[in-house]
Amino acid sequence: MLATTTVLLASNGWGKSKYLRQFSYGQNPFPIPPGRHPDGRTFGFVGQSTNCPMISNNVVSLLETQLVVAGRSVREARTQVQALLERFGFGHLEKASVSHLSGGEDRIVQLLAGIIQSPSRLIVDDPFGMLDAKRKKEVLVLLREYLCPQNKPQLNRHLLLAMPDSDSSMVKELSTVSHMFTYSCLKPRVITDLVDTIDRLSGPTERNVADILVTNVSMSTRNREIMPCWSTHLCRGQVHLLRGPNATGKSLLLKAIAGRLPRTVSLRDGHFSVAGIQHYGRKRQLTAEKLILVPQDCTQILMSVDPLEKAIYLSSIGGSVVKQLIEILLDYKMIWGNRPVIQASVGESRFVTVLLASLAALVRPEVHWFLLDEPDAYLDNERRVLLSHLLAAIARSGKGVLVVSHHPDIYKHAKEVSICA
Repeated sequence: MLATTTVLLASNGWGKSKYLRQFSYGQNPFPIPPGRHPDGRTFGFVGQSTNCPMISNNVVSLLETQLVVAGRSVREARTQVQALLERFGFGHLEKASVSHLSGGEDRIVQLLAGIIQSPSRLIVDDPFGMLDAKRKKEVLVLLREYLCPQNKPQLNRHLLLAMPDSDSSMVKELSTVSHMFTYSCLKPRVITDLVDTIDRLSGPTERNVADILVTNVSMSTRNREIMPCWSTHLCRGQVHLLRGPNATGKSLLLKAIAGRLPRTVSLRDGHFSVAGIQHYGRKRQLTAEKLILVPQDCTQILMSVDPLEKAIYLSSIGGSVVKQLIEILLDYKMIWGNRPVIQASVGESRFVTVLLASLAALVRPEVHWFLLDEPDAYLDNERRVLLSHLLAAIARSGKGVLVVSHHPDIYKHAKEVSICA
């Protein structure tokens, strides 16, 4: 077979991204059989993180540059890029900045930037992170077309993918998988102990938590209208699952509820009411004490917070069960100390950030609502289970939880709220 795919499935913290970087330097630290891996000096690379200061600030320029460097004329590059954007329904992004993309849009644009030159060998770190079900299928088609292009079916191409075990179902859709490695860092008994402890968590039961009201909200950016005349009522003491396709404004809605609506977005109509406080999307100081927001790019938070110090502080104010939970997490090195955050994987950092924020929301009596933007993205199956139990514990205390996710199977008892495209 001329087209081959090697897949690395592993839990968070195993070292998938580190392995891919070593591979990109021409090393082969793990036993991929001869002939199953590409020469490390001749491939394209799509990393997990897209916060790269070297990439172009404009979506079209980012993609066009890849083609111009490969020898295409500017006119040919512009035509091909426009066709690609229209294929994914991204025509509105022609003048958009990379920094203003949604998580799903950003992931696909970076994949297109890596594939558009048609390298003979390609490495992709977590291709399906933050994508909804429809976009995941589109990415699968894109990867198949890269491996077996219709106009050049005899090309010898190799694809190396790394992803958490939570995306294992996507691997079955790739017919060219020649070798697959699966690794897990956590034993089932550890997860059982953690779930049992989390289910015994309790915080101060809140009787006076007010609901969240979103009334006739319409928002817009320079490129498009978002959520025209949208309303919902979110009740206390429940986990609410906010669903919708990529780029429908879910992240902006959470920021607006928290009073942190970016200046690049206009609130054209409507208002929000959080814990009895009415505002218009930009009154952060009014809602700061009443809610905790974990944003989509939450791994940046640990740059200014020592995870071990924060865990010890929460242990001291949270009671015996919180203390026991943190001790288990420390024993199994799921919370670390004396290690730079930059050495942790994206999944590890993401889980620790969500964990510490969840415990803070549980034990701090002044917090009424807990908002999370795709907290399960990049997490392995075990950490997703722990996350669902943490959010359920917060809801049991009478507080409200609003979580954005593309994986409803994780939150089986949540009340769904949908945003249409």
